[in-house]
Amino acid sequence: MEQDAEAGALADFESVLGKRLKVSWIYAYWNEAEDGEFTAPPGRYFVVEVKSTQRGDILHWNDDKFLDPYWTVEVIDDLDLLPPGARSAWIYGRTWSVSTVQQASNG
Repeated sequence: MEQDAEAGALADFESVLGKRLKVSWIYAYWNEAEDGEFTAPPGRYFVVEVKSTQRGDILHWNDDKFLDPYWTVEVIDDLDLLPPGARSAWIYGRTWSVSTVQQASNG
């Protein structure tokens, strides 16, 4: 089951690598080492481009049951929704379970 989840997570990532996506929230670092979630207001979205991502981030297991992939992104539009100095943005891919596939995390 874990192999199926990992294969699915890698396939999901490959299907969006280099593409632009509209997402309602992202994570990013700012102010040295702080990180946080940034949510677009209703009716607005971040436009991001999915970038090359370390395999360990794509195959990020929270425990023995849930794989929550991180994808590195570049924010292309709505940068004004981020604090000054925001960098190293990422989003979550679809969450995988060893028994079932969960919904995509990023609206």
